Amino acid sequence: MTQCYTGRNAMIDKPGHRQTKAQTGLKPEVDGSKDSDEADNAMRRRRLLYRCSHSGTKELDALLGGFAKAHVANFDRKALDEFETILACPSPDIYNWLSKREGVPSHLDGPVMNMMLSFKLNI
Repeated sequence: MTQCYTGRNAMIDKPGHRQTKAQTGLKPEVDGSKDSDEADNAMRRRRLLYRCSHSGTKELDALLGGFAKAHVANFDRKALDEFETILACPSPDIYNWLSKREGVPSHLDGPVMNMMLSFKLNI
């Protein structure tokens, strides 16, 4: 019997027949499980990639977008949290920090910010 998942909670085991995971005996995903965490991190990564390419200015889009494409896929939960905190700041501030016109505030000076400051964009 060929089974394929269609959506988060349903499966098809034959044409036209849908079953939920509970009906098939598969363990449903619960919050806190490893699969749920990975799905959450994957969604966060996609959201961050989009945000980095749509920050409001072309210059910052190029800097953040290039950095995100190069590094976000390898970020763990802690790094994703730090990156989201940085992106919550106003775009002009982020641009000034990355262009080294202003110093980075101490509460944002962490591993991800250091990676961003040392990132070289190849244009």
